[in-house]
Amino acid sequence: MKVFARVCVLGALVILVASCATNRSTPLNNGVWRGTLSTDVSVEIPFNFEIYDSLGVKQLAFLNGKERLNINEVEETADSVYIKTALYESEIRAAKTSEGLQGVWTKHLPNKTVKMAFTAEANKDFRFMKETGDKVANIAGRWSVQFNKGDGTNTYAVGEFEQKGNLVDGSFLTTTGDYRFLSGMVDKNTFMISAFSGSNPVLFTGDLTDSTDIINGKMYSGPSTIVNWSAKRDEDAMLPDAYKIAGLKAGNDRINFTFNDLDGKPVSLTDDRFKDKVVVVQFLGSWCPNCMDETAFLAPFYDKYKDKGLEIVGLAYERYKETDK
Repeated sequence: MKVFARVCVLGALVILVASCATNRSTPLNNGVWRGTLSTDVSVEIPFNFEIYDSLGVKQLAFLNGKERLNINEVEETADSVYIKTALYESEIRAAKTSEGLQGVWTKHLPNKTVKMAFTAEANKDFRFMKETGDKVANIAGRWSVQFNKGDGTNTYAVGEFEQKGNLVDGSFLTTTGDYRFLSGMVDKNTFMISAFSGSNPVLFTGDLTDSTDIINGKMYSGPSTIVNWSAKRDEDAMLPDAYKIAGLKAGNDRINFTFNDLDGKPVSLTDDRFKDKVVVVQFLGSWCPNCMDETAFLAPFYDKYKDKGLEIVGLAYERYKETDK
């Protein structure tokens, strides 16, 4: 791992949809598609994406709740589609079939490769199932959440959800970030919510008790991670105080560091450019979706206040030692 000072810019995700000839293949029509990724225990993690044209160029957008992540490099042949970006080092290779797309999603990590079976159908704007009109439990609001890891340890989070009819949007807030934009539904007393934007697919399922104040369920993350979780309705649910979780070591009264920027020039808080200014130090990685959300907030924040003495330094903990990489 190499650490260097940088401003992290949101790049694009790489998806490759491979060539596989078929006489009755489904074209990559504009509109909303329903995709799935299958875990090792054959549980499908569903997600949605939209195919559209911009200035005559085919593009894709991942749809998760209020998030729309646009991917602007899409190439289509008679039997294949190629969508390129590098941000999350992932790709989908799939045949165009009479049913839609079928293939494999691959995520490349420094020491391993993760794979999941992938399918997609056109003109499917629902994620889990179409709305039934049946009476469903209401999970809107805040929840106190506990994740039960297999090693006997527990971690805690706050669930925050909005609901309209059967449909639910929201996230799980943690001490180190959140699970980003989740989207799903409630079917009677069963809760289902998921997300995928090219990085790490995740699915939460759960059953509400008769009182609808307790949820017991499972989280599926990537191809093999399964975690039991439970939640209790609590409008006052709060995360631990962040200032009690992390802080300066005893004997220190400020952060000190020196790292090279992307041009190889050293950056330190003692530099003249930071003298008598407010400096925000961001810890991030370009591989981290939460960090991309944070950077998207900090960029216009910096533009607004830089003339009043604000500076922002991002310390990027990257997966590779090679600077060019």
